[in-house]
Amino acid sequence: MNILLYITNFDKSYLPGLKGMFGTNKVFVKIGYSSIGAVVLDAMKHQAKAVVTTDAGLLKDLATRDGWDGTGERPSLDNYQGSIFHISGGVQVLILNPLRQIFSVNQGQFIAKRFISKITKPEQWFPVPAFTYEVLDESTVEAAFERFKGAKYLAIDIETNRWVNAIDCISYCAIFVDPNTSQITAETVVFSVTDMFWVAWMRKFNQLPAEKIFQNGKYDVTYFYIYDAIPTNWLWDTIDLFHSWYSELPKALDFQSAFLVLDFKYWKHESALGREAKLQYNAKDSWVTAMAFLSAVWEMPKWAMDNYVMEFPLVPACMYCELQGIRANEKRLVENQKKVEAIGEQLISRLQKMTVPGFNPRSPVQVKKLMHILGHRDCEDTNEKTLQALAFKHPLTGLLVEGILEYRGVMKLVSTYLVPEKIYKGRIFFCLNPFGTDSGRLASREHALSYVSYRAKKGGELKNIGLQIQNIPVRDELSKLVREYFEADEGFLWGEADYEQAEARDTAYLSGDTNLIAAVDGDRDFHAVNGSAFFGIPYEQIVNEFGKVINKVIRDLAKKVNHGSNYNMGPSVLVQTMGLKNIYKAKELLKLPASWGPMQIAEHLLDTFTKAYPVVKGAWYTKVIGDVLTTGKLVGPTGWTRYCFGKPDKNKQDLNAYVAHPPQSLNAMTLNRAFKKLFYEVLPGNFENLRIKAQIHDSILFQYRDGHPELAELVKEAMEFPVTVKDTFGIERELLVPAAVNHGKRLWGELK
Repeated sequence: MNILLYITNFDKSYLPGLKGMFGTNKVFVKIGYSSIGAVVLDAMKHQAKAVVTTDAGLLKDLATRDGWDGTGERPSLDNYQGSIFHISGGVQVLILNPLRQIFSVNQGQFIAKRFISKITKPEQWFPVPAFTYEVLDESTVEAAFERFKGAKYLAIDIETNRWVNAIDCISYCAIFVDPNTSQITAETVVFSVTDMFWVAWMRKFNQLPAEKIFQNGKYDVTYFYIYDAIPTNWLWDTIDLFHSWYSELPKALDFQSAFLVLDFKYWKHESALGREAKLQYNAKDSWVTAMAFLSAVWEMPKWAMDNYVMEFPLVPACMYCELQGIRANEKRLVENQKKVEAIGEQLISRLQKMTVPGFNPRSPVQVKKLMHILGHRDCEDTNEKTLQALAFKHPLTGLLVEGILEYRGVMKLVSTYLVPEKIYKGRIFFCLNPFGTDSGRLASREHALSYVSYRAKKGGELKNIGLQIQNIPVRDELSKLVREYFEADEGFLWGEADYEQAEARDTAYLSGDTNLIAAVDGDRDFHAVNGSAFFGIPYEQIVNEFGKVINKVIRDLAKKVNHGSNYNMGPSVLVQTMGLKNIYKAKELLKLPASWGPMQIAEHLLDTFTKAYPVVKGAWYTKVIGDVLTTGKLVGPTGWTRYCFGKPDKNKQDLNAYVAHPPQSLNAMTLNRAFKKLFYEVLPGNFENLRIKAQIHDSILFQYRDGHPELAELVKEAMEFPVTVKDTFGIERELLVPAAVNHGKRLWGELK
């Protein structure tokens, strides 16, 4: 087959990256695009049946020809990558991202090769039924419902009006499987949810016996809960399937459609083109969800489906927490908001005395000007990373940067967590996301429902209710002012069960470093043991014979160094993480050379970890790199498998991500197993007296009815179980991470 490759001048130097992707097909390279007509003539001239392009101009003309009217979202190569257009003569046009991404993005070559196979190897793609749809009305809805009773699977998608938190329209794609021939057919319907007549039909469709499929169904089901239309038999979620397979790739439905459906093109702009277009858009959503599901389960390897079986049961547990929310005391929130703002005023007053009256640390223009005045003429932006890098160039810069970042942190606490409008019906809501990280750890964000915020100049503005429940600071006095307004439900008390040194224990057992194993398993304080090993200070000078910490500074420094070294931080990142104040404190306490700057101090601190635990950055890092390079995967003790696109032998960022993954993932899998056990086994027998509230990094947040403290111990017991871990050298050990439980308080902020 002959293929035309339309590229731009910027792509020329990256052409070698396409080597081998077109197989034995003959490719004619064209640089520069003029019109669709010229492309058709070129195809005729070269007898080409396919065009592959990275030219945004050609994409724009194709999108305009197919209905884009120049308003709304502008067609972009990134959105349309993997999409196929059809032009005269039966010629297909495949859209690719700029060729530089083959080299600049870890997964760039993999994605380009897969998309090109749509042209070169279409027989290898799952043969999906063609897209058609029907808009139901009062005369056709019952017949469609009767037909859908015979569906094997039912993909569902809703479109919402977030200004009023209502469902606008809903689509269903039924998948039928012939029991004799196994032939697959599909039928898609859509209708507007305008009144109770259609709400009743929505409830009936959601109760059909077919196995339900969603794309991020937690969003849809949250709205169904409002309508008392909870779907039965929800077993599949395409975002979860894709995360279980390729956690490092994008998981949005538009990318999945390109990755999993042979002949389809980007459609997400259509919802803004009028009512009829929006209904078609909604229908396409459910159809793509169904086709992505069929293609994924047809192609996914066993390890990826095993991941899904481990992960999807977390979804109902997360929804249980999300739909409850947490009781919020708005009066206390407002009081604490004023307290934190007062602290901010003190900080800005101090900064203005050191600079000029009226200086605003939150103004990028003013902060940039200040950095230029201090001699840092190369300062182009004022984000945290840039300012931290400037901080250790001069003590005065460091002092000012520290004040600026401290003020910003305090005010961010106000704008993120101390916002009365985020309270909904007396509660704070949030989302827990089982497919938001590469390690399998739950992620969190604001809730799916929204509220309208009004500003004098901007007018109405949509914002999500609630907040990100996992990132609330927990270790300083200011954070208590946030957590203090989270109250236990009436008649209940707070509890939190937290794994102790979980990732340090996981690192020890995975690496097989016997020094680290002895440190985490011993009876002595782990961070004090590290302080002694890192800095040559006798343990008894850090913790006395009664177990009381008598040198908190050294213990805290050891804790920070351990954390940084576990994740292969470089010295500059350790400086940023610890802060200049702590870096210089370490220099003073350890009596390091007076001439050493922050980078040398940080290098010394990191070296102390390597000397104390040589296997971690030695044989174990080597094994992690080897596993990625030889198998393309990292497999944890629980079987959870991550497909890896990075190059840890060539890229430090990739190396950092992959050496951090095994302990983070083992910790996540352990916590997730406990979370599922509590939800599926412990909670049903104690439903009236126990409420699981959230998963917070290494802990599970819960409430129990006053008078039932034994339930706190039940939570602790559910979290503690052995896991067999094989180390770098093939030695197997039983790892049991202990959990500490704090409970018995009315306010979350009162827990230690």
